[in-house]
This record gives sequence, C-alpha cells and structure tokens, in this order.
Amino acid sequence: MDALWQLGESRVINPMLLTYEEVATAMSCSTRHVKRLTADGSLPSVAVGSLTRVRVVDLDAYVAGLAIKREAS
Repeated sequence: MDALWQLGESRVINPMLLTYEEVATAMSCSTRHVKRLTADGSLPSVAVGSLTRVRVVDLDAYVAGLAIKREAS
C-alpha cells in the first residue's frame, strides 16, 4: 500500500490493518465485493473490537493467489 502514516517528524509506518474501503481502493472494486470475499472466507478478516479489518499480509496473499487471465489468441 502506498498509504503511509507520518508520526512526528521522522517516523513513517505502513498500516497493518485495512478497512473495507481501503481494500476496495487497493483492488479497484466495490466495498460490497470485499465484504462478499470476507463473508465467504476467500479473503480473511479479523475483528478489532467491534470493527472488521483485513490484514495487509492477507490481502497480499489473496492477490498473489489470483489466477492470471490469459487473453484468447
């Protein structure tokens, strides 16, 4: 993810957990599609109190496991 958080003047960190909206933006899809993927277990999610989040490592693994679409020749 390109989203970085600036802390103070020099510390920059990457987020470890993403909202449905952030995942949808990263995947160029709708939040509804992301919710379907988490509901059917295709994309793991975690609970943070009452919030649902997707770990960046799980999103990376999901995308890495997608089949490459080959165009018909």
